[in-house]
Amino acid sequence: MNLSLVASSIIATAFAISGCGGGSSSTQPTPNPTPNPTPQPTTTLPERSEQPLVFGALSQQGESSLGKRLRNGVYLAHTSPINNLFTVQANETADSNHSKAITQEAGVDESDRFHYNGQQLFLTINNKFNYGSEASESSDMLRILQRQSDNSLTKLSDTPIVVDDEQQFIDGMYVNGDNVSVFSTAANNNWPIMFDIFYPSQHEFSLSIFDTSNHTAPNLKQQFTFDGYVLSSRQIENKLYVVSSFSASIDTVIDSSVMAQDNEAIYKALNNAPLSEFLPHVTDIDGNKTSLVPNNECFVPQNFDENSGHHGLVLLSVIDTNNPTNVKSRCINTTANGIYVSKDAVYLYGEQYHQDVTSLESVIYKFAITDDSVEYRAYATLDGNFGWRNSQFRFNEQGDYLTTISTTYDKDYTPTHQLSVFKDDGSKVLKAVGHLPNQTHSTAIGKPNEDIYAVRYFNDKAYIVTFERIDPLYVIDLKNPEEPVIEGTLEIPGYSAYLHPIDEQLLLGVGQHVILRDDDDGDLPTVDQGAQVSLFDVSEPKSPAQLGNQVYKDSFTPVEFDHHALSYLKLANDSHRVAIPVESWSTTTQSSSFLTSTLQLLEVTGIGSDATLSNVGQVTLKKDISASYFSSIDARSILIEDGVYYIHGNDVVYRDWQQGSDTLGPFAKD
Repeated sequence: MNLSLVASSIIATAFAISGCGGGSSSTQPTPNPTPNPTPQPTTTLPERSEQPLVFGALSQQGESSLGKRLRNGVYLAHTSPINNLFTVQANETADSNHSKAITQEAGVDESDRFHYNGQQLFLTINNKFNYGSEASESSDMLRILQRQSDNSLTKLSDTPIVVDDEQQFIDGMYVNGDNVSVFSTAANNNWPIMFDIFYPSQHEFSLSIFDTSNHTAPNLKQQFTFDGYVLSSRQIENKLYVVSSFSASIDTVIDSSVMAQDNEAIYKALNNAPLSEFLPHVTDIDGNKTSLVPNNECFVPQNFDENSGHHGLVLLSVIDTNNPTNVKSRCINTTANGIYVSKDAVYLYGEQYHQDVTSLESVIYKFAITDDSVEYRAYATLDGNFGWRNSQFRFNEQGDYLTTISTTYDKDYTPTHQLSVFKDDGSKVLKAVGHLPNQTHSTAIGKPNEDIYAVRYFNDKAYIVTFERIDPLYVIDLKNPEEPVIEGTLEIPGYSAYLHPIDEQLLLGVGQHVILRDDDDGDLPTVDQGAQVSLFDVSEPKSPAQLGNQVYKDSFTPVEFDHHALSYLKLANDSHRVAIPVESWSTTTQSSSFLTSTLQLLEVTGIGSDATLSNVGQVTLKKDISASYFSSIDARSILIEDGVYYIHGNDVVYRDWQQGSDTLGPFAKD
């Protein structure tokens, strides 16, 4: 079972909405009646065009233009709905004496379900982890546990997440000092969280911000409820950056009696409805309701037709968790597939088909981070898309340069991969200044039919893994971003779906061990021995080498599609610790199925080409799948100098690092 295909990265197909106009006329009255009656003026209804919206620069539009596009868009969505799929993904900061955050960018936190500061463990307690006799009707909770001298944990507090007396399901958490920010919804989004972000429906999510300076009694200092869906978020110091989507539901804009009439009556009713009915709002803890579209202004692609329509809005909101009195936001009337955030900018990216997959096109919008908000900066368009596996990792910003890796397809869906470098020169357009392959360096990225499974940038290098039947690792030199060069490649069995740089010389890969099936049908690939962790020597970029690997038979690891599941701790330049959750199925003699969930403990010792990778033990949990939540999808771990904490569902256990150590816990189990 190849679970790297599970969505952790974002799947979205953005069909844009445009329309064509028409006209009507009337004759002048004559003294004598004519056999034919005088034509009456009619309403020109928007119609879906065969030509989709062309991506391009954004311009800020006011109430008149925005209202026209939204009303047309809601009408067109009602008469011919558009389906867009979007996934939500899930942060943690740490000190030097325990495992640090696994984030794409240093200093840019990503939402997760726990945070550990060396003394207190902040953990979300989720009812989705309870089934059968363990099921609970209470709200999800924020739990704070205290580390004791023997490394056990004692509970300090449980704080239910409740919004307007309604129980909540937690979707993620951030911690910044004493501020704990929790995202939640009233609906339980089971993994994988996937929904139609622009299907007209009423939905809302909440952000609860707690002051936890008193760990035994956290104080709710602000609670915002947003219209729409939360798509993704990041935290930089005390600022939260939230990307959400909203689409007005026609059922809430016009009366049900009108809905039973013809399309012309429906369109007239939409045009008579106030613009506020088409816009999302946010409500604070005191019941104050404000628009998320300030001054009814929204960014719209410049080359839009005023008779076109698009009913979906993407909101970029900024909240200061130190002083969360309001929400500052920017509105974009377009579609988006994902988000990449550096310390200096927020990038939205989206894709759309024109006629078929061969004409797939993508757009990138850059918003610069200011002291208290974000400002539209520039855009770029390019052929293809950014794939379906952890697409945010295909982006990297260094100064004024943005590097991306995109994929185009022929009519048989055969992929071709390109590396593109864009420069922000202040012209409102991200200028293409580098490309691979090119006339000078024509080597392709990936062999025919190989898809991209992993991308990671580190310093002035890009590492790319492609795979169909064997795993090529590409090392790309970005020292001169306008002249990228493939420096070296390595071919080994299997693939890595996540790459973790240890230092400039060592790279860790996590994925699957794959062999070729020995048959007469073309040696098709098949997963043979399960999850694999590989150690690569990249000290000589022209000749990268595999130093060793660990294979876990008949298993997989969630690290393939969720990098937060991996923990890493550097003890010294020649001593590193790694922990990954691994799952494997087994059947007892009574034909009862069990899923064995283990946390595998690994060590990397040595420097450069002399380094070795070894497995030093595991933490094991066995659960009857009929009685309790069993998956390691949300499994997490914390490495400290003495040992490791393993978070599985709502259980937390601890064991010393030494081989054969006893396991303590579960702690504070209710």
